[in-house]
Amino acid sequence: MSDNKNKSSSYLNDMDEMNNILKELNYNEIEMQNKIKNYTSNQQTFNNNQEPAFFQNKKIGIIGYGAMGRLYAKTLLQNQWKVNICDLPENYSTIKTEIENYDNSENIALFKDYLDVIKNSHFIMFCTEAHVVGKLLENIKDKTILNDKIIGGQSSSKTIEVINFLENTQKLNTDIITLHSMHGPNVPTKGQSLAIMPVRLNNLINLQFIDSFTDCFESNKKFLTFMQHDKITANTQGLTHCVFINMGKAWYLMGKYPWLYDNNNTNPLEVFKVNLTFRIYGNHPHIYSNLAMMNPYSINAIKVFSKNCELINDMIINGKSEDLFHMLNTAYKNVLGDVDNESDYNAYCDNDENTHLTLLALLKTWNDCDINPIEDKALGTPIYKLLLLSVIRLFSSENLLSMAVKSTKYSEDDKQYVASVKNYASMISNQDTNAFNENFKQVVQFFEGDDMESVKQKAQRMILELNE
Repeated sequence: MSDNKNKSSSYLNDMDEMNNILKELNYNEIEMQNKIKNYTSNQQTFNNNQEPAFFQNKKIGIIGYGAMGRLYAKTLLQNQWKVNICDLPENYSTIKTEIENYDNSENIALFKDYLDVIKNSHFIMFCTEAHVVGKLLENIKDKTILNDKIIGGQSSSKTIEVINFLENTQKLNTDIITLHSMHGPNVPTKGQSLAIMPVRLNNLINLQFIDSFTDCFESNKKFLTFMQHDKITANTQGLTHCVFINMGKAWYLMGKYPWLYDNNNTNPLEVFKVNLTFRIYGNHPHIYSNLAMMNPYSINAIKVFSKNCELINDMIINGKSEDLFHMLNTAYKNVLGDVDNESDYNAYCDNDENTHLTLLALLKTWNDCDINPIEDKALGTPIYKLLLLSVIRLFSSENLLSMAVKSTKYSEDDKQYVASVKNYASMISNQDTNAFNENFKQVVQFFEGDDMESVKQKAQRMILELNE
């Protein structure tokens, strides 16, 4: 399995194959869940038994000095940790000049070769894309330099990263503890979510070390397995992005600008969908393609979402509103039955004639994929939290739901949405990055202009004003 691209396109589409690979590599999900539960239950006791200064001289290596690598290095330096870094050879001179001006610059060392970072560090964090991690590890001729080290990564989809780590350290005493700061590099770390994921844990003190130095980020730390992480991000990011990206694509296919629709200024659910769609289209496409294509749970959830969009649309067109109403109400009780529906957004209007196909299909997908959207909220992005609120809003209004399961007012839009989602699911499953990027750029070009910029700014304000 030397070709990472071919390897990933195989097991990411086949859960059984993925689980067999993990079993061969001696990864045990249940065992790791139990270790995490033991640590978090006794965390204070473990940490009280360890002198804080014990960890301070241990060096933290960062391979890949992009935006997130810089964020980590600067924060660690500010808190008196020692850091080793490296990046591409062509960036060496620029980074050397940059770090000379850092506070506590005596505690940061820049290396030309990532192997030297590994040799001189206790914990090594790969701040690169997941498939790059594999290439870097495979190029290490003497893998014993990883012995007695802790290694981890910062990629947003962990399955490929973890399998690469496991494959390249099978015969070594190397602990694997990977991280994911659930925010962008321009967002202050304080109060944000930080996932800490032990994968191989021979020595508990290594998890204590990671726990100790990550305190300086002042993030909300969540200890979980990498599989739990990928399931959550599949929902909160992969599936969530799918919902909105295909709204934009459907409008593009129809040649329509949604802010000119007759109900756009009166219906809060439509305003919400339009605003967040163009918030997403204000970013680069690779952000979304990687999150979806590199995560096996995203690939599966998007497939299910596509099938549900088609099923629900067919039932509405064929007049099966009663059956659909019953099916969706049952799914809602399974997924969100314990949610308190008495909230401020119940004051919104109840006279919208719209299928809200995306929200109906999303709710059914949560049910079919055994997703708990309330639990996932703990590691959810602001966009996901708003989407969850909108689903609850729709299903807490019998008037809106009754209208949704029979409305054909925007059936042409829904038809294009179904077609777009089916095509999207195919691109994700086939890992067709070129097609994904081309589709994304087509939509951006269609909506370019002052109107789209205004909508994106409204969306940003909506996100910033979200009451968590």
